[in-house]
Formats: sequence, C-alpha cells, structure tokens
Amino acid sequence: MKYLFPSKRFLRKFFILGFSLMFLTQFVVSQTYFCDLEDSVRSDIWIGQQTIDSGWAYSGSFISITDSVNPYGLGVEMPFPEEKKGTNTWVTVSGWVKSSASFPHALFVVTVRESGKEYFWQGIQLDTLITTAEKWYKFNGTFKLPASLTRTGKLKSYLWNAGGKDTVAIDDLEIDFAKVVNPSFLPDMELRDERADENNFSELLYINQFYSLWLEGNPQRLVVAGKDGKKVVKALFSVTDLTVNGNRIIEQTPFVLKSTITKNGGAELFFIARNEYSVKHMTLKCFTDQPEISVEITEKYRKEIVCHRSALVLESAQQVTEVFRASRKSDTAVFQDEYWLAQQGVAFGEDGHSLLIYHTPQVSSLQLNTKNNWLAINLDYEKDHPFLHFPLDNDTTDYKQNWSASTYRKGNKRVNLLSIYVGVATGSLPRFMKNPAGFLATYIWTEHADFTEIRTNRASYYGSEKINNPKDATGGFIKYNIPVTKSVFYDNPDKITNTEISNGVFTGQESAIRTDKDFHDFLEQISSRDIEICLHTPEQFTTTPTRLKKALKFFRGHYGSVSWIDHGYNNHLENNREDLMCDGLLKRSPYYAARLWKKYGVKYFWNAYYEDYFTFADWKFDSSIEPYYAGYGDFMPKPDYWRHPTRSDNIIHWPTSTVLYISNDEMWDYFFNEQNLNDFVADWSVEMNHCYPAWVNPQKGFWTYDTDSVIVAQPGFNRTLERMASLCERKELNITTVKEFIDYQLKLENIEYDVLSDGRIRITNHNREDVNGLSFATKAKTILVDQQKPEQKIYGSDLIFWFDIKAGASRIIKIVD
Repeated sequence: MKYLFPSKRFLRKFFILGFSLMFLTQFVVSQTYFCDLEDSVRSDIWIGQQTIDSGWAYSGSFISITDSVNPYGLGVEMPFPEEKKGTNTWVTVSGWVKSSASFPHALFVVTVRESGKEYFWQGIQLDTLITTAEKWYKFNGTFKLPASLTRTGKLKSYLWNAGGKDTVAIDDLEIDFAKVVNPSFLPDMELRDERADENNFSELLYINQFYSLWLEGNPQRLVVAGKDGKKVVKALFSVTDLTVNGNRIIEQTPFVLKSTITKNGGAELFFIARNEYSVKHMTLKCFTDQPEISVEITEKYRKEIVCHRSALVLESAQQVTEVFRASRKSDTAVFQDEYWLAQQGVAFGEDGHSLLIYHTPQVSSLQLNTKNNWLAINLDYEKDHPFLHFPLDNDTTDYKQNWSASTYRKGNKRVNLLSIYVGVATGSLPRFMKNPAGFLATYIWTEHADFTEIRTNRASYYGSEKINNPKDATGGFIKYNIPVTKSVFYDNPDKITNTEISNGVFTGQESAIRTDKDFHDFLEQISSRDIEICLHTPEQFTTTPTRLKKALKFFRGHYGSVSWIDHGYNNHLENNREDLMCDGLLKRSPYYAARLWKKYGVKYFWNAYYEDYFTFADWKFDSSIEPYYAGYGDFMPKPDYWRHPTRSDNIIHWPTSTVLYISNDEMWDYFFNEQNLNDFVADWSVEMNHCYPAWVNPQKGFWTYDTDSVIVAQPGFNRTLERMASLCERKELNITTVKEFIDYQLKLENIEYDVLSDGRIRITNHNREDVNGLSFATKAKTILVDQQKPEQKIYGSDLIFWFDIKAGASRIIKIVD
C-alpha cells in the first residue's frame, strides 16, 4: 500500500472552483465570444438580457444586475463552435463582477447538457473574490471538456446570485474555446509521397481470386491489390525505436523480398528488414481459395538494446471504413484522428478492395492514424506493458525506475503472428466483448489488507460488526452479492497493532490469518461467496523465504489463490522486498520470489504503474468513475492486463489507476450516482479499483457508527452496492474478481477467429475447457450461429449475442444483414 491522495473535504455536492485555474497543456488557435452589453446583443446565444440596466459599468454604460427577483444574470447558451465540435476543448470564461456587499454568495456557473442530461456542472466561486463592496473584480476559469460532449452538447453559463440578499453585477463577459492538443502515441516516421490510385505495378508475386501481391517502385516495395485490381496496401515497412548504449535511435527500414515458394496454388513469400541493431524476417503465407494472408514476423537482435517500440507499419491505399475499438465498440462514420486499438482491428475499403485486420492476440497492440490511413502493428511497445521497480537503497525513499521498455540481448528472438484478409465482404464484423453472457462493462473491487480488524471486516462485508454469519447480512458486499478480490496478510510476526492508525480506538493487532482466529473463520465464510482471497504479501514488512513458502502453500490449498497484491513497496530493506515491484523478479536477490509464485500457481499480479506515475490524472472528467474518461478519445494506451516480454516471463499484470477514498457519505452519491453508473456502462468501461473497506479509521468512507455506536456499513456505500447489483441483474455491469476477469480474457486469446471466403466467421475454441457465454457485438440486425439464433439483446446501435462453445470445437457465425 502507498498513500497517493489525501482525503479531501467537499463543501457541497458540486465542485466549486477557485477564481483562477491554471493548466500546463498548451493552447492553440481559439475562438472568442465577447459581450460588453453596449451594442446590439445577440439574442440567440446571450441569455439573462432581462437583467441589463444602466449603471456604473466596468466599461461603457450598461451592466447585468442580479438580485432576489432576478437571480440569474448575463450568460451564454450555445452549441460548441463548428470547428471545435467533436474535439477535446478548453473553455475559458472570464468577466468583471461587483456586488453591493463584500463576500456575496454568488457563482458563475458553467454547464454542459446533451440529450436532455446534464453532464457537467461547475461553479466559479465569487464570494472569496469580491472582498470589497462596489469594486470591480475580474474572475476567470478554464475547463477541459471531452470530445464526446462537444460534438452535440450545449454549453450554458451564467451569473447566479445564489444568496439573493445582495445585488451582484457582471460586465464584459468573454467565452473562449480552444482545442486541447492531445498527446500522440503514434510512431515517429515518414510516409512516401505517393498517390493511392497509381496502379503502376511492376512485378506480380502471387494472385488468387481475392487479391494479388506485387513489387512496385524503385526501391521496390510490396503492394497488395484487391480482386478488382485496386490497391489496398501501398507500403509495408519496419519502424524501431531503441536505446543503444544510452543513445535513442529511431529507424525506418523497408522490407526486401528474399525468396518465394509456391505449392498447391498457394505461396510463401519471405521478406527481410535489416538494420544495425536487429533483423526482421517476415513470412507471408497465401492460400489458393482464401482471402487470408497469414503474417509471421521473427525479429532477432544483433546487439544489446532497450526496445521502446518495434512495429510493422501498413499504409493503406483505401479509406478507413470501420474501427474496432479497444473498448469493443466500433466506429463507422465519425472517426477520431488517432486510436490505440489494443489487439482489436480495423477495416479499410469495401467489397473487392477491402482490407481487414481483426483479433490479433499475438501482437503487442495496434494503433491507427485515420487521417493518413495507416496502421502501426506493434510487435513490442513499451506503453502496452508498463512496469516500475523500486530498487533496494536504504538511503533513499520513493525512488522508482521505469521498467516498461523491453531489454533484449544479442541473439534474442521474438515471434509475432497475425492475419490480414483482403477482398472479402463480411458485413458488420462480430466483435469479441470483454465480458461473457452479454455483459457490457466491468467493475472489480480490489481490497488491500492494511490495518483491518474483525469488526470492521464484518461491517463492510455483512453490514454490521454484530453479524457473524453471511446469511444474516444487512449490508456490505455480501448483502448485495458483490464479488471482491480481497488481499490479506498471512502472518503478523511483529505484532503490529491498529492503535496508531485508529487514533487509539482499536488497540488490538491488525488482522492476519495466523494470529486472528476470528478473522480466519470470517475468510472461510466469505470465500464461498464469490470473494477471491489472495495475499497482500505474507506480512506487514519484508518476509522470510520460509514464511513466503508457507503462505503461498496455505493460500493455494485453502483458497486456490492465483492473484497477488503487492504491499509496502519502496526502497528500504523492510519495504516488502519480495514484491513484484521490488526484488521478487531478481534471481540474484535473496528475496527472489518468482520461482515460488510459479510453483504455487500465483500468476495475476497487481501493477501500480498508473497510480505512481499519475498517468491519467489530467484525463479525468467531473465526477465520472472512469479514471481515464472515455469521452476524451482512444489515443491513450490503456491495456486492461498485459505480460511484460522480457521482465516477468508469463506473469499477468493488472492495473489500478487511483485509490478510492470517500470522504463523507454524500460523496458516494456524487461519484456512484445512477447517471454516472449508467454512463460507465454505456462506455463499456473496465475499472479495477484500489480500496480499503475494512481500514480501522472510518476516514476511508466504507463504515461508520450507528446511533448505538455499533460499527455498520456506510449508508452511501450500501446505496452504491445496491445500484451496482441492479445493473448486474440487468446483465449490463459485470461485477467480478481479478481471477474471473483475467481468466476470461485469456480464454479469448485462445479462440481462433477466421474470416471465410463467403464472409462467414469461423470461431474455434483452442482452450482445454468449454467457454460459456462467449459474447460478441455487431451492427448487423440479424446473425445466426450454426444456423440457429443465439441469445441476444439490443444495446444502442449494437446487437449483442452470446453462445457456448466446447473445448476444441468450432462454430460458424453468419451475418444475415
């Protein structure tokens, strides 16, 4: 556990901003609307004109005056400017205000509404600004609004005299709109200056009924044409971003044809891209009667390097027609400039000159530039597998190293596979959902073990400290059937107490299995109620190899634990050196733990990179429970889980982005209200939270005292769980555990997705077990699975459907329309 954010007090339901906000992101060309009330005032955007009067104005002769009769003054109500629609936008409001009294209860309010719903409300507080009566003061505030709202939303801002007992005036109101400069994560490279419709092919390499492969130009490059002869791929090349001997090197290398083998109407084409640091061998396998081109890329390193990115870039001659997004949604009309697609895909062109890439579990990720119609197929990309390390150093604190980039030695190899489909019409392609059985979004509660006590555990899980049987639960996780990944301590050899943390309220030892029988019995009860029990390391401080082995063996035998949550990571010797983020992976360290993790089946590890680097801190929106708000766009790499190619073998990393602290009961409704939860579902979001429900200090927000001084679950916490349970019952929000979620994702990796020559999709289950409720989404109106209509539902413009598939079996999906 590391403290990331202090608990904060909120004075009211809405955030009230200070009169001046500053942001580091650079502004670009802006559009400004100004009203000084002197000339003809446009009635179509400026509101509150009934309050205009002559008087001592800041400029000119007219001002807007508010009082108890007219509490709402000058403001603006308008759609976003055409040039800013569908972009992340800074909105800056400023003006001059004065009052008949000092410290008036007044605000300048900024709201955004869309489709009848209010998605944004913030107020610039004026009472602390106006400290002297009848004196003009300038206010200003800047707000970042997401592209999802600026496209069709309407901005409304106005002076609000909330107190009403004093007069408050406003003059010279200005509204400024400026596009947010989004960071780009695309590879740095140069494209050829070539027209896409110049079909000056020079040497035919292979042709079938769906496509043809050619060499073109000087120097020669591979191009692909569809069945109608139009180009679909006009270039394929290698991009590498490396650090070698401390020097950052970015290179772009063409693929050169080495040889071709033809057999039974098919062909294998062998290409090579070579530079000083590595050699990429690319094999294209073509089949006589199939639209598929199978791609295998083997990269062998010639020197010791740090790899920030190794990619194959595909430049399409056709326009993007559908984007298969990381969220599993798809875009078919309005496209973002840049997408990080995880391992999903994209379609270019249509009919005989179409190109499709979808479901690529054996590459690192895909990134798309829609303006120039090119796709980066990342073979290894550091943003896909973030990692951090706290080296042992007793002379420092909070020093971390970024271990995200892969490190390769001379002779190391990496193999990546994917398939490209050309010249086949599929209709609206079925897309894998992240959840089974038609669920849309995912929420996972992950509890850290620090400083708990049996009474607070019972309160947060059963509703009251007085309840000791789950069937009698009156609140908490068990009452509402909410799964949790709950990490706990195995032992407490140092006899750590809760006295200091609880300010003397709880004086006993913190809960651990070996030293607290009641706690052990409690875990036995809840482990049968969809609660995943795992280690938060064996104890509060660095453990011994013997105790680590005993703890892992115990958890494997009692709970079948596969997950692990690091605790106490930092630089000192006592800072749980067996942690993943400390020395657990270092073979030469006395605290090396990876061998024991593997022996006892622990494979899903919490990774605190996003928390410690505050990766998404600038991309939260209002009270949304999405740490990175989906409405800002898909440019940001944000994997749900990952493997690190060179640091941690087959270990699966899973992230949290922030720590959930709820400062008072009302804040549960501020964050987890019905609209925010519905928006979370509508975005098909995934969130794994980091929380402390049973922490012995009530400031974490999960429990409180009732009128009889009994420890009970916080009412707002119960309301949140009840709302979540309702969404779960409707098969919209999948509330699950780390184990269940990642188990399903790994099953999806082992399902083969083949596009057949007639546009049907063949799904083959290569897992050793059945997959139940395998879910897809499509924009088609009707689909059949093995000529039968599967379970399905409509959500927005998507048809969601699901079915079971046995181990080793194949099923055929047919898109009817």
